[in-house]
Amino acid sequence: MPILVDIIMIGLLVGVIIHSARLSQSLTNFKSLHSEMLPMMKDYAKTLIDTQAQINELKKVSKEVDHIISSRIPPALMVKNDLDFLVGRANELADHLETLVSQGRLQEFAVLNKTLSEDMPKASPRDLSSQTVPPPKLRAAQEDKLEAPLEEETLEEPGIKKKPTIESFFSTKTLKKIASKGRMNAI
Repeated sequence: MPILVDIIMIGLLVGVIIHSARLSQSLTNFKSLHSEMLPMMKDYAKTLIDTQAQINELKKVSKEVDHIISSRIPPALMVKNDLDFLVGRANELADHLETLVSQGRLQEFAVLNKTLSEDMPKASPRDLSSQTVPPPKLRAAQEDKLEAPLEEETLEEPGIKKKPTIESFFSTKTLKKIASKGRMNAI
């Protein structure tokens, strides 16, 4: 049995010797590479320090920007709220004006229709079929009579010109021409 123990001990010693030879070779390689790695490790450490300094600087800048933004948000919100209010009021006013204009148009057209229907003679269907269209010369003569300007009395001085208004449009020659052509076409 002692021989068996000796053989085991010899095997273990051979393993330790082989392992130590490999370790010695690795240490030799590490020492040779260490001289090459040392400048790279110094550059890496320097880069880490620079990165840390830049991160701190970025934190400072972000705090400043955050302070600037937070100081400008309340006035911007006030301006936004004011603009929202103004836009809302403008929309309400535009809707109101639109309804007033449409009501005014309806009323004005109702008055025009009423005026035109009062001015036109009431005719039965028989009368309409028996009516003849006047020749072009006669029609032109009738239109000239209708286009004669009406004199209006004004309290204004002759040198002052009035700005046109909706009321002045309805008393102009253009409207009278349109109305007379409508009457002539109805005849």
